[in-house]
Amino acid sequence: MRAWAVGGVAAADEAMFDIAMRLFESDDAQRGIRSAVEALKAGRPRPVMDFNGH
Repeated sequence: MRAWAVGGVAAADEAMFDIAMRLFESDDAQRGIRSAVEALKAGRPRPVMDFNGH
């Protein structure tokens, strides 16, 4: 919100990339993405994942 308030939409968009990339690098995201891809390929529903906070 601060980036948007100070620099507008363009600044907020730029900040989101840096913020979001850290999420995709987490163990939780890696496991979740991997299990979702495997389920999609096998024609199964995406499994419920335990959140570890890492």
